[in-house]
This record gives sequence, C-alpha cells and structure tokens, in this order.
Amino acid sequence: MHDVDLTTRRSAPRGRRGAMLIEMLVAGILLTTVIVLVGPLLLQSNQVRRSAAQRQLATQLAANCLERLVAGESQQLAEANVRRGWDTQKWLPEMTFDFEIRDDDARRRATVTVNWIGSGGQAARPVRLAGWLPADQEDSR
Repeated sequence: MHDVDLTTRRSAPRGRRGAMLIEMLVAGILLTTVIVLVGPLLLQSNQVRRSAAQRQLATQLAANCLERLVAGESQQLAEANVRRGWDTQKWLPEMTFDFEIRDDDARRRATVTVNWIGSGGQAARPVRLAGWLPADQEDSR
C-alpha cells in the first residue's frame, strides 16, 4: 500500500503543472486582448486632448486680439502683440488671424477668426469671437 501512495503523490504535481501552463496561456490571451482593445482608445484620447488644448489656445489668442482691438490697437499691431511669446508653429501649425469689422448702427462689430491645421494635416474647425468696438474708433487695417 505504501507504493500506491507514492505513485499517486508523484502524479498529482504533474497534473497541476499542466493546469498552471493552461492558466498562464489563458491569462496571456486575455492580457493581449485587453491591450489590443485599449491601445487604440489611449491613442484616440491623446488626440482628443491635443485638439482640446489647441482650441483652448486659439480661443485665448482670439480673445486677447479682440480685447486689443477694443482698446484701440490696429489689426496688425493687435495680431503681432498676440503672437508674441508663443511658438504658434508648434502649438497651432499654420495659424492665421482673419478680421471682419462691420458698421452696425452706432457701434462697430469686430469678428476675429483663428484658423490652423489640426492633427492629421487637415484644417481644424476655426475659432470665431465677436465683440463691439467704439463707433468713434477708426478702421485701421
């Protein structure tokens, strides 16, 4: 009877080793599946974050430019002062400002549009801000 007990004891660890190998294979397959599914989501979230940061910066630059126009600066001077200190080629590639100033009753309406090239080389949706200029201010283009 002693011999039978030794044989069964020896065969049990071998069966357990096979089960551990299968468990490791299943865990590896599950981990690979999770990485394949989550990887693209992480890349997409990074692109969304960058796009949001670009829109925030473009909105801030447009607001600063509009404030300078209201304060009486010319369009060229306002644009130059707003661009100063920013590496716009890095943050907003091919950024341009467009100005539209229209007379509207006793006041003048100014619209500042910021355009740039977004990720993927496509034009991003522009940021437009509008404000009122004093009527006595000259149109200094």
